[in-house]
Amino acid sequence: MNLRAWVCVAVGVAAALGAPRLLHSQSVDDVPDAGAPLDAGDAGDAGDDDAPVAPPRPYDHVVIVSFDGMRPDGMERADAPTLHRLRAEGAYALRAETVGDSSTLPSHSSMLSGTEVEVHGMEFDDFRPERGFIRVPTVLYRAHDLGFATAMFVAKQKLRHIALPGSVDVWSLPHWSCERVARAAVAYLPTAPAGITFIHFEEPDDAGHRYHWMSARYLEAIARSDRCFGTVMAAIEGRPDHDRVLVLVSADHGGHGRRHGTHSPLDLHIPWLAWGSRVQRGDFEDPVRTTDTGVTALAALGVATPDDVTGRPVQRVMAVTPDAGATDGGSPADAAMD
Repeated sequence: MNLRAWVCVAVGVAAALGAPRLLHSQSVDDVPDAGAPLDAGDAGDAGDDDAPVAPPRPYDHVVIVSFDGMRPDGMERADAPTLHRLRAEGAYALRAETVGDSSTLPSHSSMLSGTEVEVHGMEFDDFRPERGFIRVPTVLYRAHDLGFATAMFVAKQKLRHIALPGSVDVWSLPHWSCERVARAAVAYLPTAPAGITFIHFEEPDDAGHRYHWMSARYLEAIARSDRCFGTVMAAIEGRPDHDRVLVLVSADHGGHGRRHGTHSPLDLHIPWLAWGSRVQRGDFEDPVRTTDTGVTALAALGVATPDDVTGRPVQRVMAVTPDAGATDGGSPADAAMD
């Protein structure tokens, strides 16, 4: 089924059932017709039999964690032992940047779709039910279409715009606090099957707007979010297959004063780190953009990079070269295993 036909079916199903499945969350019945803003004819078919071949699958599960509004220097200065440990044990990009529209919804949409703002259409930054959903396939949609499990645990309602109907098995908006978000994620992660999990902590952004970026309250918010992240990491490392899990940590934007959303380097510069058994350790200078994050998650699952995205996989997190042996896999059932 192509995407246009799927959208027509999904709209009816979503209206009847309220998809995706909710955990500790409010109803999503107030989100209108999902098909209205979608440019389905241009989005392509994520399950196309003619899709390019993919490299072998380095990991079975990818967890993407976003610290909303966290600047790299904020991460470095905060009392954040979990983040600091993952940096020491993994790879850290010294030159990571978000998209020019450095705001929460536009940036997260680029992070999870691999496309620029003018392509995915989420140029606004609040919850607008009348605007429907992102108009391109997200990496969650593409992974789900291939049989992978997908989940989102978030602290802001506006991120509902990214959860295309039929693309997310578990959608959870438990609360604004990182403790509640982490608790919901930890209930899922120990037995989560092969796929992608997205987790969002909002405290750094809130503290930046209230008390100024890099203030003591801002650094405390990063530290609090790091403690929440620590519980998530404990759940991941408690899995018997934790060596098959890749963790990607980043942010949607930075900030300065009490604001963000400009082209200032303080707004555009973001942390980006990766932790996993195949990650080539150490800080690296290669440029990384937020559009690379979700695409890297797909590549880690053995899914070929779609032709219609601008993001590119960060190969050093997979210990696989771009011209590695190929497979036509991508599904959990038949993807190549090491």
